[in-house]
Amino acid sequence: MTVAPNRFVLTNRMNLNGMLSSRIIGPRQSFGKYYQDLLELAGGRVPQLNAAPSPELVEYVSAKAPTGPALLELRPADTSARLPGVALTVAIPLSEVIAIHLPDERALREHQARRYKNVHPHDDLLKVSPDLFNGSATLDDVRQAGSSVASDPALTPQTDWQRIDRLRGAMSAAVFAATTGRSLQTAGELLPNGPSGDDILARCLSTGDRTIPGTTEGAFLAAVVDILMGIDVRQAWNPQDIVAEVRETTSAGRTTGVDVSEIEANLDSVAAVISNKRPFTPFRRKARGLRTAKALLLVLLREELPSLATWAPEETGADDMTRQMAMIFAGLLRGLSRESVSTRSLLVDDHTARWACDPTGGGRVDSVVIRRTRGTASLEVAGERVRSVSLNCSEIFRSMGENERQAALPPLATILNSDDAITLAVTSYRSSSHLTDKGELITAFPATASITYGYDLATLTEQMDDLSEEQADRVRAVLIDHVVADR
Repeated sequence: MTVAPNRFVLTNRMNLNGMLSSRIIGPRQSFGKYYQDLLELAGGRVPQLNAAPSPELVEYVSAKAPTGPALLELRPADTSARLPGVALTVAIPLSEVIAIHLPDERALREHQARRYKNVHPHDDLLKVSPDLFNGSATLDDVRQAGSSVASDPALTPQTDWQRIDRLRGAMSAAVFAATTGRSLQTAGELLPNGPSGDDILARCLSTGDRTIPGTTEGAFLAAVVDILMGIDVRQAWNPQDIVAEVRETTSAGRTTGVDVSEIEANLDSVAAVISNKRPFTPFRRKARGLRTAKALLLVLLREELPSLATWAPEETGADDMTRQMAMIFAGLLRGLSRESVSTRSLLVDDHTARWACDPTGGGRVDSVVIRRTRGTASLEVAGERVRSVSLNCSEIFRSMGENERQAALPPLATILNSDDAITLAVTSYRSSSHLTDKGELITAFPATASITYGYDLATLTEQMDDLSEEQADRVRAVLIDHVVADR
């Protein structure tokens, strides 16, 4: 049996922090703050060493960094072929790392002494391995590999790593913000290899062909997404300038089906609040107004994801989809690598990292599915549950089969007592009627009468969304009791 050789990536501990935060071992261009290491010599790629580094290489990566070296050991290559001393690749997902080697106990203590809110725990990967910093891979090996790429620009991919990080931030925020079945569906559609659908936000943030629907909401949303993605909140944060830029973009891009005056009116309302000309008041549930405008206002008032997440819905009046859109905007503003891991899922981070390292889909990008069971929906990545939410009454009813709905209608009619939403048709050859003392007409049918229930889906589900807490609990119990099949 041929044993595949070990593969290593050599860097310093400063750059290691960047890799840990993004969950990607990327080229020089993928770093915001960077300290000289072997990426400097690799012509826009990542050098993998197929032997442990020599002291010369160790000195090179440590020379201009305030910390010492770190050696990332990758899973053995899935091949029996002889590999070159230095192999160059576009990027490597951090999930491929099986160990992070440090040269001595002091380096380990220094690394473990620092905790960063944007780095997932990784103590299980840390090892002290002094012998691995005295290997045979040389500086000339790396330079020779890098020069072959530098001489041919076609070998260096033109990847916008900032855009990728912003998109990954939006994907992560969508999952974090999902509290209902429909917002979980949006999160799933946003993720690479997720379920297909027609969610407008997923289409605006598509990782594939981006087709924006020719509607007022679609044009408005696309403009906001593009503008927020280009803003660096560390450099400048001016909500009024953002509104002005969105206004200019939507006014210039007039297309059929887009009501620019409606966008203008919504932006006027946003601008009035952020300039303190009008107080912020909770959104009215059935008030007119574009969802994009409401979400934009929320993120302009609170641009950080944790702050938005703790803003009580009763204080904002925002529904679940508006809150999710606002948090997605916050994810776009900061990107993934700067966001606290308290709002992130390691499974989702590694899933989007695998996509980012190979956006063409040629590598291993796991499937994303949403499973619905009795009153619950779960988002799964590669068969592992990432997030579960309780479905509300209207979501459960919409997901039921027709036979399940018909079986649930009689007890629902008793609870809801609504002639508009649920109708009753009785077929019988005979009946008897009489007036009560109060003038009410009572009609009696024999036991052989045929009773058929009907319903208006839009009216019934809208009524379900307006139930009191006590009524909602009773309706939900009835619906769950009549759900037969998992979906």
